[in-house]
Amino acid sequence: MPLFLYKAVGQDGQVVEAQREATNEQALVGALQADGLVPITVVLASSKPLSRLTLSRQNKSSISTNDVSNFTKQLATLLNAGLPLDRSLSLLVDLTDDRTQVQIMVSQILDKVRGGIALSQALEDQTGVFSKFYINMIRAGEAGGHM
Repeated sequence: MPLFLYKAVGQDGQVVEAQREATNEQALVGALQADGLVPITVVLASSKPLSRLTLSRQNKSSISTNDVSNFTKQLATLLNAGLPLDRSLSLLVDLTDDRTQVQIMVSQILDKVRGGIALSQALEDQTGVFSKFYINMIRAGEAGGHM
């Protein structure tokens, strides 16, 4: 059986980084969920090291579209698991400890959301990171109550 690396969030809110054998990615996700974990990232052990499973790109000087994509997927996973927005963002700050620029961005978004600003506005304040289309999609989700 192939070996997978994963990051997941436990019911206590702690981030778990580990490896486990499974027949495939879907089987591992199901097993993690059965164990009470919310999988954030699952990859084959041979594909990349666990330290790069965060919202990352090797160059720490800027935030790439890949960073935005990973941020979106991970945030959606946490929100779909029933975590509140501020707790989800807080966990993402913890998950990005090896990516200074992304961690700073997520921290700024978290601070604004905790200060009462809508997520769409907090994203818009990250000048040049999120497209107008992306921000408007978030705004539409907020308006419709389907985040």
